[in-house]
Amino acid sequence: MDGTATVNSIALLAPSWVALAALPWLLRAVLRLHKGDATRLVSPGLEHWALRDLGGDRLANLSWYLAWIALVLALCRPVVWPPGVSPRDYRDIATVVDISPSMSARDVRPDRLARVAREWRRLTTDLPPVRASLTAYSAEAYRLLPLSSDLDIVADYIDGLTPAVTRRRGSNLAQALEVAASGLHDSPRDARAILLFSDGEIHAPEACARIARRLGEDGLPILILGVGRRVGAAIDDGTGHLLRDPATGQVHVSRLDPGILERLARLSGGVYVGPGEGTGGRRRLVEAIE
Repeated sequence: MDGTATVNSIALLAPSWVALAALPWLLRAVLRLHKGDATRLVSPGLEHWALRDLGGDRLANLSWYLAWIALVLALCRPVVWPPGVSPRDYRDIATVVDISPSMSARDVRPDRLARVAREWRRLTTDLPPVRASLTAYSAEAYRLLPLSSDLDIVADYIDGLTPAVTRRRGSNLAQALEVAASGLHDSPRDARAILLFSDGEIHAPEACARIARRLGEDGLPILILGVGRRVGAAIDDGTGHLLRDPATGQVHVSRLDPGILERLARLSGGVYVGPGEGTGGRRRLVEAIE
């Protein structure tokens, strides 16, 4: 050891909220000026709460102010950056994982969702500094994790995903894209992207295309890694039986649909990588993120 200390840096993602720190002192000054007319400053019935006098209890006053400062700091969204890394070095990635029933198909081993977990871990070994969130979707979309620089936590959550974690089954990618994009609202325009893992079996493809086009106009590309094979496989319905088409009664074979995934990537200004592209495909995703 050379005895040199390394210190993490702290940044505020929403520093404008700092102005609220002065609000209690401003209100107190206004109340002192108006004294007896103070009740006119608040709505009737709220005087007891808004004009509460802590008197000479210094400990109570100090506790109240510390609680207020803590609230303001939380609104400012403080983050801690590792030594040698600044907020400008980070990319924000909203990871979206398809957990619809088709993702349990075993045309890739051991199944498609397990392959997603494996591909995520491989990808993270080559990524630049990133913060990643996690959204999973079936009939509805669920934000499971906010943006975090701890990619191991994201990996652990992906490891635990199965179609059984939600009772409603479907493939509502449109909602998932909206949820993922909303989590990147405060991220720098040139340092954010959505990373989607899907087999392309989705509802309302035209609605997804419209959203992808809008995201592209907003500078938010969709980077997509296709999961599965075109030859496809039957799907376990969760009860030990094969999923059947309700219209025909025939066993449903789930197949990778690269066409819609390529289209979504293109409309958003992103990149589509097929499941057979291996290291070269992952390198394309990394380059897009960089």
